[in-house]
Amino acid sequence: MKYYVINLDKRTERFKSFKEQFSKISTLDNLVRVSGVEYQDETGDVQITRAACSAAHGNALKLGLESGEDVFTIFEDDIFFYDHTVQLIDKSLSYLKGKDWDLLYWGCVPRAEFTDKPLLKTEEDYILKVMCAGTAHAITYNRQFALKYIKDLPSSSKRAEWVRWANSNVCHDHFLKQFQIQGKSYTPNEICACQYNGYSDIDGNQSNRQEVIEKQFGDYK
Repeated sequence: MKYYVINLDKRTERFKSFKEQFSKISTLDNLVRVSGVEYQDETGDVQITRAACSAAHGNALKLGLESGEDVFTIFEDDIFFYDHTVQLIDKSLSYLKGKDWDLLYWGCVPRAEFTDKPLLKTEEDYILKVMCAGTAHAITYNRQFALKYIKDLPSSSKRAEWVRWANSNVCHDHFLKQFQIQGKSYTPNEICACQYNGYSDIDGNQSNRQEVIEKQFGDYK
């Protein structure tokens, strides 16, 4: 499987750190770096940075489809993996083989927005259904879903197109919630990839993402 990591050109230290983490789960010849997108903005409007982040995910999605692989994974660069990651992801992908599925989240923030049960049990104790969750820092895509999903995204990286899209859809991870409710998204029963605490280029401030992800997931699983 090919892995794509979104990384801003100026964030060389993050890419270095990510490669060290990635070596825990695969070899670097399976990794493709995707340049992050930045749009000029003097106002500090978070929707501009959300649009840029969503555009970068769109670019990574195109590369994944161009690879021709049945499944591929898109990472953001501010994440780390666990000792159990490889085993649980492999088991989860084996479970999904032959099934009709869309997304496999390596970690997520369950949200009780469209349902009071954002995570549902399956017949196997190591994998859960995702009915409503945020974050897009580590997702494996089924090619058949990606082919449909990319049609909902702007066809280019032009600022105006993505800002207009973001104004209607907020951001990439929020937009995916409409597909989760169909019951074809999954996640292992333990977080396999988590974001570090630190500065968020999207929000423009310090973030405690690790605590949020771990607490929300623990509350709902």
